[in-house]
Amino acid sequence: MAEISREAVWSAFEKDPRADEFPGSMLEVIRPTVEKLPEILSDLVDKPLTVSSFTDAKVRVIEYTLDNGVIEALVKSMPNKELGSLLGMMTAKLKDILLPTLKDIAKDSFQFLARTGLTEKDFLFSPEFGLNEEVKAKYLKGRMTIGKLLVMQPMAIVNNTS
Repeated sequence: MAEISREAVWSAFEKDPRADEFPGSMLEVIRPTVEKLPEILSDLVDKPLTVSSFTDAKVRVIEYTLDNGVIEALVKSMPNKELGSLLGMMTAKLKDILLPTLKDIAKDSFQFLARTGLTEKDFLFSPEFGLNEEVKAKYLKGRMTIGKLLVMQPMAIVNNTS
């Protein structure tokens, strides 16, 4: 795959309607992480979008944000300190619930799908992930990769609040 530019990833992130929910101070904090996604996910960019590759990408981003103080910086940047305590609770949920769950799914997505009765499409198209119609169409044609997702809708990987 061609080189994925930081600018292209950030531009796609900003265009996502969910980016409007972030106060400007939080966008400033999250921008370096979003721009670093091509590096963080470098060995996944050519992988087809699957339950396993998608959850693996989400795990790596969560681990990066936890390991590099991004969550703490986001809390400090919040204009309303009550929101900061909410984000603190969300951090605990990321560490204790979401991260282990996503790791299990990434490790054995076939078992997860069999256990839940979901298809890969059901999982990836669930409203929680919010894939846009263009991404869904490329997926259905078998032409969606993690790298393409980064330049089309990185928010799907970054957002873990649903």
